Amino acid sequence: MEIERRVKRVKRFTLSIKPDGRILLTVPYYATKKEEEEFLKKSQKWLEEKYSKVVDRTLFYDAIEGSMIYILGNQYLIRIVSSDKNKVEIIDSILNIYTKDLDHDYTLNVLNKYLDKLRKETYTEVMNKYLPLFNESIEKLRIRRLKASYGICYPKRREIVLSSTLIHKPIDFIESVVAHEINHLKHPGHQKDFYDSLYQVLPDYKIRAKHLTNDID
Repeated sequence: MEIERRVKRVKRFTLSIKPDGRILLTVPYYATKKEEEEFLKKSQKWLEEKYSKVVDRTLFYDAIEGSMIYILGNQYLIRIVSSDKNKVEIIDSILNIYTKDLDHDYTLNVLNKYLDKLRKETYTEVMNKYLPLFNESIEKLRIRRLKASYGICYPKRREIVLSSTLIHKPIDFIESVVAHEINHLKHPGHQKDFYDSLYQVLPDYKIRAKHLTNDID
């Protein structure tokens, strides 16, 4: 297990596990290497017990025959098929990756291109659905892998960033994230007026957001 180490002006060591598999260690500024090693040794059992419970497995996938992938909340079995053209096709519960080259990296690239296209189409469709409901507009929608959130809103730039990992979540959850971020264009904070506005458009927001495993900004 790789551990991301951060030194801060804090009084004690802390260890946390993020849904995407990252392990974060916060180290007091004046702590010694020996103290750090002792803390990690004492935390090893806790780390092993908590890791499998905290990590969100729906975020992980690979282009390996027989492995699983989640797309829009649905689980699919990956099949790799040698072909004269590259494409990805879903049939029932099977995701077929047709590839010109059976090399792992090449096949994974075929899958990632498919997912990138699906992200752009899905996020844009959801964004276009909810922007009019909030009577809002944006200048730019960006998609990238976010470490600590599913979405970020920059009201002054009228820009929204959505996490690439959202594509693995159910559509109702994606819509809750999009609505949340659009609402920040008018209400930057999380005060009462923010939630009043959000629930007016999305009354079942709490139910939709039940899949939440990361923080939303």
